[in-house]
Amino acid sequence: FVIAAYWIAFRNGFLPKGNGLLLTGMVLGLLALLLVGAQTLTPAASSGGALLAVYGWRNYFLYIPLAFVIGESFQPADIQRIVRWTLILAIPTSALVFLQFISPPTAPINVGFGIGKAMQFHGLDIDTAHTRPMGFFTSDLGEKEFAVSALAMALSLWLMPAARRFMKPWLLLPATCGVLACLAVSGSRGSIVHSGIIMLAAIGCAVVLRGGAISARAVILPIGLGVLAVVLYPVLFPDAAEAFMLRWTRAAAVESHAFGDFGIFGRALYGFIDFFNLMGDTPLAGYGLGLAGNARITLGIQIEGLTGW
Repeated sequence: FVIAAYWIAFRNGFLPKGNGLLLTGMVLGLLALLLVGAQTLTPAASSGGALLAVYGWRNYFLYIPLAFVIGESFQPADIQRIVRWTLILAIPTSALVFLQFISPPTAPINVGFGIGKAMQFHGLDIDTAHTRPMGFFTSDLGEKEFAVSALAMALSLWLMPAARRFMKPWLLLPATCGVLACLAVSGSRGSIVHSGIIMLAAIGCAVVLRGGAISARAVILPIGLGVLAVVLYPVLFPDAAEAFMLRWTRAAAVESHAFGDFGIFGRALYGFIDFFNLMGDTPLAGYGLGLAGNARITLGIQIEGLTGW
C-alpha cells in the first residue's frame, strides 16, 4: 500500500519539492543501503543478515516520505473524516477493552481461539490477573496510540468554536467518554504520560489561539478534564486504578535503580544516549541493520559477536 501511494504521489506531483527534511531522510536511506552492503560483506556476517537488513531498512526508512505525502495531498475533509471515524470507533473500542481488562489474560477475547500457544496473541500483562487490553489490534502498543491520538482529536474539537465543530455534541460526548475509558483500563504508563503532554499542549494553545473565549477554554477544559479524570478514576474503575498504581510503583522501583531520580523519564529518554555505551564494543559497520526488531527473535537469526542487549 505504501509503495502504491508513493507511485501515485510521484505521478500526480504530491511529493514536496525542495523540502530539506525529506531530502535528508532520503539521503540517510541511501547511505543505509551502503551500510547494509558493508554489513553483509563482513566475515562475521550472519546467514540471515540480508533478510534482516531488508526488514530493518523498511522499518527505519521506507515510511519517511509518507508523512510528507500526507501533508501535500490531504485536504481538510480528509482530516475531518479521520477524526470523526476515529472518535466513533472509540465508543465500541471502550467496551471491548473493558471486557478484555476484566477477563482473564488467557481468555479467548484476549488471546484468540488458537488451540496452541503459538497460534494465540499473548500481550503484556498489567499484573497476574489483568492483561493490557489490545482492543482491535494485535498489540497493546496499537491500542495505546489509538487512545492517545483520539484524546488529542477530541480535545481539538472541544476547543473549537461550536459553529466549527464537525461532530454533534450528542456524538462527541460519548466518544470522549469512550476515549477516557480506553485510557483508564490501558494499564500503560506511557499512555498516561503521553496524555499529560497532550493536555499541556492544549493549555499552550491558549497563547496562540485568537479570541478570549477560546483561549479561556484552552486553559479551563484540559485542567478540568484532568482533575475530573483523577477524581473519578478510582470510583468508576477501582480495579484498573489499583492495578495501574501497583504497576507504576513496581516499575518506578526498577527505573529508580537504573536511572536514578529521572525514573520513567530516564527510561523514555535513555535511547537517545544509550548508543554511546554500545559503541566501544560494536564493530565499525555494526552488527546488522534491523537486529533490534522482533524479526530477529522470530526468525531465530543469530548475530555473531552479539552477547545480548
